[in-house]
Amino acid sequence: MSTITKNSILNVFYTLVNILFPIVASVYAGRVLMATRVGTVTYAQNYASYFIMIASSGMDVYGIREISKANKGDSKKSGVAIVFNELFSINFFLTLSALLCYGIINLLRGNATNPIYLVFGLQILFNFFNVDWFYQGIEDYRYIVKRGVIVKTLVLIMIFLTVKSENDYVIYALWIALVGVLNYICNLWNLMKHIKVRITTAGLRKHFMPLLMLAISTWLSLFYSKLDISMLGAMKGDTAVGLYSTAHRVIFMIVTVSTAVSNVFFPRLNKLYKEDYKKFCHLVSKGITYISVIVFPMIIISFFFAGDIIVFLWGDSFKGTEYILLFLIPIAFFQSYGNLLCYQLMICIGKEKERIPAYAIACISNVVLNSILIPRWGAVGAAVASSFSEMMVNLVQFIYVKRKIDISVSQKSLFQILISTLLIFVSTALIHRFMANVVTGILFSGVGIMAIYGVCYVRLLTSDDKRVNC
Repeated sequence: MSTITKNSILNVFYTLVNILFPIVASVYAGRVLMATRVGTVTYAQNYASYFIMIASSGMDVYGIREISKANKGDSKKSGVAIVFNELFSINFFLTLSALLCYGIINLLRGNATNPIYLVFGLQILFNFFNVDWFYQGIEDYRYIVKRGVIVKTLVLIMIFLTVKSENDYVIYALWIALVGVLNYICNLWNLMKHIKVRITTAGLRKHFMPLLMLAISTWLSLFYSKLDISMLGAMKGDTAVGLYSTAHRVIFMIVTVSTAVSNVFFPRLNKLYKEDYKKFCHLVSKGITYISVIVFPMIIISFFFAGDIIVFLWGDSFKGTEYILLFLIPIAFFQSYGNLLCYQLMICIGKEKERIPAYAIACISNVVLNSILIPRWGAVGAAVASSFSEMMVNLVQFIYVKRKIDISVSQKSLFQILISTLLIFVSTALIHRFMANVVTGILFSGVGIMAIYGVCYVRLLTSDDKRVNC
């Protein structure tokens, strides 16, 4: 089994934990706090995320790229330590700026003493130690998985023990914020094994321009992806935000799983682009196959069952969410493939600034469509606007990337993708038609998917690993 496959399995496992945690937590919160209070927490969290966006400023991707370039197998002896401290220092100054902005703006808005805004301010404060990019750059996925599982399990237990009524929404927000905070504290402790951490001002200038280009595209990306909740909350209130954010969790689940796989490819793609272009193209092709294996069945199951699952898990106060979900499903497709074929490849070839026009177009279209559609259709209008914006941002980037890189999938892989997707669609449709029980239907669909993939994909993926050991 290749390193890519092992890291993919580890990252998918960690991603499943990342998915299960918010789903279980939000299902419990949805039944205890109800849709309006869930919307209140989501709105405040979304507000704080703009400042976290400033603090991060593309470091999550740029850090992986620079660390993977410097990594020679021993972080203590190679240039990794130098690069890390340079990037850590930039992250420190950006986080300090974001924290000051958050405090000043909340003071001007009268939220300085609002407990829920203070709670989410903790995530900005502890972003000083958000160095996941370092562990991904040295491909230490074992640590990432171990840390994430322990932290999320502890926080989930505390949510069950302390959130007991609708008035406990601030306590719920605190535990949600502490997921990130505790991860960052663990990062600080574990870093001592690898690197002597220090703040420096030397060697920072060379990072400014590429990081700025990434930051602008990241800001624009997060701006349009967060704008729907901000505008929906302002126009339609917390209940609409609660329904919309719950539907978005299903899409987030699909995108997170597919991204977990494609992110494993990034450090290796970054190295191979200049060292071995043939292996680079093969790895891109393999990435498309891996993503297809995950994305299509999840989209199909969501199409048929997700509406019933939402009501079954979150309760009757979330009825109507299924209609919002149908219009959000295109996001799962475009983001899943776009993360590999657009986002990662543009960075690999050093074309960060060429991504900016795509995100600018997405932002403009999102603002315009939200302004027109939300007053008429509410959360459904926000879903339509988000799906269209996601399509635009990835389409513009893909056209550019296709001119620079030979992106192709073998006829054998393409045939297997099409056949397996068709079989999964038909079998899931039949199961949904004749099985009234949601849980039973999903279980049977899962068994059917595994059987279909057992025939169509296992030999293909293992033969790929043997043919080119990346």
